Amino acid sequence: MNGLINGVKLFGSELSMNSTLAYVLVIIGMALLLGAIITLLVMLVLSLRKKKEDEEENDEQLNLEEQAEEIEEVAAAAAELPEEESVAGGVLTYDRSFTAKYIQSSDDIKQYYIKIKNQLLSYKKVGARMSWKRESFHKGRETIARLTFRGKTLCLYLALDPAKFTDSKYAVEDVKEIASYADTPCLYRIRSDRRENYAEELIAELMTEKGIIKTDRPSEDYYLPYEGIVELIEKGLIKRVIRDTSFPDLSQQTV
Repeated sequence: MNGLINGVKLFGSELSMNSTLAYVLVIIGMALLLGAIITLLVMLVLSLRKKKEDEEENDEQLNLEEQAEEIEEVAAAAAELPEEESVAGGVLTYDRSFTAKYIQSSDDIKQYYIKIKNQLLSYKKVGARMSWKRESFHKGRETIARLTFRGKTLCLYLALDPAKFTDSKYAVEDVKEIASYADTPCLYRIRSDRRENYAEELIAELMTEKGIIKTDRPSEDYYLPYEGIVELIEKGLIKRVIRDTSFPDLSQQTV
């Protein structure tokens, strides 16, 4: 009888331990499941956030690409416009201002222009004045230098005697026979880094000859981005001109 009672107690004890172990295992399983669910939710939130960021980045990229395509279309449209075309009463041509030629020049030429202009203006009391065809630099009432564009070349005119540089490394040209450049007869064409450096040397020679002192004036950025012919016409920087071929001595008519 005592043995039976002891067996029942032992069975009850084992049953109680098994129940506790099962309870613990159930709790651990639920915790693991809850952790897995939380991990999945976090991953889902991160995935949705990444997707949204990618969509915003793609939208921004598309906007940039659309803007680039618009610029290319404008440039292409400008390139398709002829330099001249026949119209009733003569030939339609495009008269480009100095500013327009600068805007439509290459970035290399623009950098040469910026360096040369800053070099000229770094001397005491030297000022600049822009006209339709050229930019002039003066000290008081005396014009000492000019800049123009001939085709894709930046041209520097200086108030120096061209004969002074005969057989020198400076391949200057004498343009004193042209009335509008009689006071700046020394022409130097700038189309490379070396020529730009030589141009600065010629400017230094000019200022020494004129007794003009160099200052510590900080350089300025005169860069202007490319624009097509249509935009420049709208801004008044390019004029459409009808040239009467029947009467070449008559003045051109701006339209």
